[in-house]
Amino acid sequence: MDALAFLWFLLAIVAVATMARGMVLLAAMQRVEARIARTVSAQAARPLWGGLKLPAFLAPRGRDGSEIARELREAGIHHPRAIEYFLWLRLGATAVACGLAAIANLVATGAPLSRPVPVILAGAGAYLLSKRLLHFLKGVRQRAITAEFPFLLDLLQMMLESGLSLDQCFRSIATEENEATPRLAATVRRLVFDLDRGMSYDAALGRWAERTAVGGAKELASLFQQALLQGTELAPALRTFTREFTERRIAHARESIGRISVQMVLVLIACFLPAIFIVVGGPPVASLFDMIRSEAR
Repeated sequence: MDALAFLWFLLAIVAVATMARGMVLLAAMQRVEARIARTVSAQAARPLWGGLKLPAFLAPRGRDGSEIARELREAGIHHPRAIEYFLWLRLGATAVACGLAAIANLVATGAPLSRPVPVILAGAGAYLLSKRLLHFLKGVRQRAITAEFPFLLDLLQMMLESGLSLDQCFRSIATEENEATPRLAATVRRLVFDLDRGMSYDAALGRWAERTAVGGAKELASLFQQALLQGTELAPALRTFTREFTERRIAHARESIGRISVQMVLVLIACFLPAIFIVVGGPPVASLFDMIRSEAR
């Protein structure tokens, strides 16, 4: 009985210690969140356009909101209110499209809403195309960054083989060697800025991979973290990454060529088949109609 009571006493002590530890961690997290809130820029903290708020029914929810946020990040837009700006721009584009359709109705029929279907279709098209435009911008940026990655890796490899440290390589690319890779140099510049603010290499490299937002960036950041932690050699791994990104560019180019070939075939079919049908089938059809007319007479 005494042993059981002693065991319960030990468990109570462990529970109290765990709860105290959790309270300490919670307080530390709250202090960190308060510091982050204080470091938010004045532009992000200021109410948007004099306190104007987006209607609640237009606010993104669930999968749509997370998808918009992800595509904005992958398009290189990291403003604290990027989602809100995008939603307002989408709403404005929808209103402009509806207005133009209503003006066209007014010119054609004398009443702006005499044909409501074109107005609704124009607004719906603008609303949907805005997200497609964001997807297009994301694709353009990802293709540009993927094209720059082999040059960045070559620069890193040459600098490392010349005796520079990884930190010196980052700073050199951010300040001096940024003409060959302008988009990636901007992300490396943000990485150096995070390091200068006292952020750890793990966190800074994780943020760099998130800002870069292309396939292979997280693996490369993990490679850098492993090299900084264990002191492993980076040059052989960078050669492998360079070869992988080069092969990825070649595969993407071949895919684009194949897609263009299919599109050209469709264009040729759409343009030439009607003419071929007219040339081949026109004379027999004309003869048939002439025969019908002669029989009718």
